[in-house]
Amino acid sequence: MDSSDQAKTKFAVDESITLRYKIVNLTKRTQKIGFSSSQRIRAVIVNEKDEVTHDLDSSLMYMMALSEVKINSSDSQHFSVLMSSLGLSRGSYQIRAALALKDISSQMLIEQHTGQFYVSCSFQIE
Repeated sequence: MDSSDQAKTKFAVDESITLRYKIVNLTKRTQKIGFSSSQRIRAVIVNEKDEVTHDLDSSLMYMMALSEVKINSSDSQHFSVLMSSLGLSRGSYQIRAALALKDISSQMLIEQHTGQFYVSCSFQIE
């Protein structure tokens, strides 16, 4: 199998902003209200059916925030590697991250967190 046979990650056209930028901004907002963001940001990956495939822990989100992972088609190699390491199959996905004021389930994260303490980005694995 050569490299052209491997799954490739493709991002939605409107996702030209970096995930790092989104997470850093979320981090700043949590700190403004006095929370330690490294323990308070919860994130999940959901599939096309809106089902949670992965519950990402805060250390992974922190790592993604520090490593300028770009969410756009021109520089998606590092993100592709990261997503491949999670074992995602082909399809459309979304990462959703939100401020968790208490220990909440992934489903609550999806249903109840909106507005300034919520970020998301879409991507596709082909």
